[in-house]
Amino acid sequence: MRYYYNYQPFGNKIIINCTRCLAKMRVPTDKGKLAVACPRCGMEFKYNPNSILHTLQQVFLLAASKLPGKHKKLLLAAILAIAVLSAVLVLILTSRSGRGATPRTGPFTI
Repeated sequence: MRYYYNYQPFGNKIIINCTRCLAKMRVPTDKGKLAVACPRCGMEFKYNPNSILHTLQQVFLLAASKLPGKHKKLLLAAILAIAVLSAVLVLILTSRSGRGATPRTGPFTI
């Protein structure tokens, strides 16, 4: 008996996109961290369905797969720029919190 894509029950599986060619593939959600190999391009990557970072990556890849070809590169460049800027912001904020932690001594302390 042949099952069609729209009617096959997914159960504990979700659809993710390949990070290189954006091909769709189903992976189980109850197995934890997985090493996934794309059947189209052969790229191997790690996927953790419980990780918020991997979930956000899949959301951006889904958005990139819906755009025309020239806009994919622009979207990926924007995502990379946002990731770099957020990492720099986190580094700046963590370095400032360490400096202000020492108590001040002087004539105006209570």
